[in-house]
Amino acid sequence: MSQFVSAVNQKQYYAGLLLEKCLPDDDAHGHAAIALAESALYQLESAYRCHLRSVAEGYRCPDPAAVNTVEQLARALEAIDKHPAEAVEMFNLEQDEQSWLFQVLKAHEGMTSVVAASEGRASIEKSGISLREVSAEGEFGLSVDLLRQWLAAFAEIVDRHREMMIEC
Repeated sequence: MSQFVSAVNQKQYYAGLLLEKCLPDDDAHGHAAIALAESALYQLESAYRCHLRSVAEGYRCPDPAAVNTVEQLARALEAIDKHPAEAVEMFNLEQDEQSWLFQVLKAHEGMTSVVAASEGRASIEKSGISLREVSAEGEFGLSVDLLRQWLAAFAEIVDRHREMMIEC
C-alpha cells in the first residue's frame, strides 16, 4: 500500500477517534471538546492534503510528495498530460463556498491564522498571551456534528476516487 494512501487512512482514523472522545458528560466547560474538535479538524485537513498526494501518485506524477494544493496537483497532472475527474472535482469543491471542503479549509485557515490583539481581543501585556473568547462550539463555529459530516463527506470522496483510480 502506498505511503499516501496509508497516511489518508491514518488521518481519517485519528479524526474519527478524536470526535468519539468529545463527550459532554466529561467536560463541564466544553474546553476539552473544543480542543478535540480542533484536533480532528487538523487531522481532516491533513488527510485531504495526503489525498491530493495519493491522487498524484495514483496517476504516476513524478513527485507526488511535492503536491500540497489542488492547483499543484492540476499542474503535476497537466505535465503528464492527464486531466482526471478527481482533480476537477476537488478543485470545484474548494471553489464552492457552500461545499464541505471549502468549509473545512476555511475553518482550518481560521484556526491556524494568527489573530492580532488589536482586533478587539484582550491581551495580557506581561506575558504576551492573547486571550480569545471561546463559545460552546469553539472559536471557529466547529461542532462535533459538523465535523462528523465533513469526515463522512471526505470518506465518501476518498472511496469514490480510489475506485476511479483503479483503472489508471
